[in-house]
Amino acid sequence: MSDANSKTSTDWDGRKPGRNRSQHARMATTRATGSVDGRIAYVRVSTAREEMVSPEIQEMSIRSWASATGVTIVDVVQDLDISGRGFAKRSISKIIDRIGAGEASGAVVYNFARFGRNAALALAHIAALELVGGSVVSATEQVDPETAIGRFTRTTALAVAELQSDQIADGWKAAIERRVAHGLTGGGQPRFGYIYHRETSSTRTCPRGCEPGQCVTGYVIDRFIGPVLAELYRSYLAGTSLPRLAEELEQQHVPSVRGGRWVTTTVRDLLDTGFGAGLIAHHGALHTGAHNGVITPKEWAAYVARREANSRVPTRHRNAVHSTAGIAVCGLCGHSLVAGSTGRDGPSYILRCGRMQSSGRESCKGVWIVRHAVESAVLEWLRPYGEELTRGTHAAQANRPLLVRPIDAEKAALQRRKVDFGRRIDRLTEVLELGSLPVAEYGPRRSALEAAIREVDLDLARLAVTAPAPPDPRTVQNLITGWDAFRPGARRDVLRALITRIVVHPRDTIPRVVIEDRWTGTA
Repeated sequence: MSDANSKTSTDWDGRKPGRNRSQHARMATTRATGSVDGRIAYVRVSTAREEMVSPEIQEMSIRSWASATGVTIVDVVQDLDISGRGFAKRSISKIIDRIGAGEASGAVVYNFARFGRNAALALAHIAALELVGGSVVSATEQVDPETAIGRFTRTTALAVAELQSDQIADGWKAAIERRVAHGLTGGGQPRFGYIYHRETSSTRTCPRGCEPGQCVTGYVIDRFIGPVLAELYRSYLAGTSLPRLAEELEQQHVPSVRGGRWVTTTVRDLLDTGFGAGLIAHHGALHTGAHNGVITPKEWAAYVARREANSRVPTRHRNAVHSTAGIAVCGLCGHSLVAGSTGRDGPSYILRCGRMQSSGRESCKGVWIVRHAVESAVLEWLRPYGEELTRGTHAAQANRPLLVRPIDAEKAALQRRKVDFGRRIDRLTEVLELGSLPVAEYGPRRSALEAAIREVDLDLARLAVTAPAPPDPRTVQNLITGWDAFRPGARRDVLRALITRIVVHPRDTIPRVVIEDRWTGTA
């Protein structure tokens, strides 16, 4: 073929139409060295939905582009069900390392939105890739990154991808706010003790398989698991500890929502949500839900009160092995008495100074006493006290607050933490199903943040503690007449509502056991 004829099929600089300078430079290198222009195909989808470009379509388009341009695809790297807003969990950094090591000349994507939906971060990673001698090209967008207009077009494509992501986030946020206003959760996540229905229509089907008109969107109590949830609340109110509840659920093989093991934190988070009381949590606040609760509002209030009271007790005293844990103290140093064994009479037979036991007699000479002697003294003190409670003589004193001054700096720090957690929930919602965050990941992360907010609320409550009201007089009388029928933790909870501390003095001191009540400070 003559030179004149060959000019008709090339551009003025000898390039074939449709190829940019960087592509022709690679083609020239291929001809000179005999090597092949190899690229890594990068495929990403955030979540499976109707309007998404499937991984198969992305890969097919990339291979079609590669065939037309003479490029070899050396590998296909997929990030499935991963958001495009961040880069920490994605494979981009590994691709850059491989290109820097000479495994490939660059990367190719279906479009630049697949590379990232955060324009600033995407451009930063493209720059890092170019620094190691590679480049990123789009199989469906004609962009020449070696020209000013090409780089502008690429930046614009990434900015549009980010805009679309932001718009989807705004839509999801508004949808969640509307659901909460109607007493519904942000999504239809599974809830322990409940069955979720979504009204069947022409475009969707209820997950329970209901026919049109058979159900409405929302949660209904599961007739099998719902009573289990109610019993968890009532057992806790009766004195069963959270660790013990978790053990019982495991022993009875009760399935959890996500199929995992029951542990203390799982039970605590389940009960603290208030969902079983007919409430829904949103941004750290509780709202009235459209679903029915498995417990009454009065039981929920009692649960919250007990949780707040327990939060003020050191962890080592929460799972009480004896009735005066955290209440009985050494009369010499004021340290709590701990339970011990003589090796002959069984566990928790004696109580002795915890400081002496841990640090030796140099720190405190210590006291010790048989546990039964302390409990006998408590029962003797309780009998007339129970009669007074029944007559209502302590009704007025029960409303007197303890003089506990909140620490302003700590309170301000806790409030800042609460605001920060709320903002993190906002940001998490913004990236939900955007090509941003997998739905499966959204639920647990949001639940963790809401649990953190509830813990902050409990800490704030501790800064302005008021004395608990005396327990129901019937509970006191039942404790007196049926002491052995109560668990140690249940006895301790009743005593703590009445007693500030039980001071145990050394032997030969009269009286040896001094009980200080919560209102007069004296026995």
